[in-house]
Amino acid sequence: MIRGYGKQLLPTLAKELTAHFGKGFDASNLRYMRLFYQAFPIRDALRLELSWTHYRRLLRVENDKARQWYMDECATLNLSEGDKPTVGITLCAQDNEAVARYSIFKGNE
Repeated sequence: MIRGYGKQLLPTLAKELTAHFGKGFDASNLRYMRLFYQAFPIRDALRLELSWTHYRRLLRVENDKARQWYMDECATLNLSEGDKPTVGITLCAQDNEAVARYSIFKGNE
């Protein structure tokens, strides 16, 4: 195996995509795009109400059930990109939906 193989793959790909399509394809964003594909393989399950910023934050939630719940709550409550109810994420991961829902509502009044 060649030492360091693949180390420059994302930076090289980022340069090529940026040259062809414009900004938004830096190596960091390409990593998020890969994580996004892994976390949300079923495209029809995505919520159109959520932005790329919402989904990038949702990628931090490791528990699939908690991520889905939080995704639904963001869409239902119409949370903007600046809203950060992290307490809700933490509590939701512990399957305490009632408390998590309360903390999201109280944090955005």
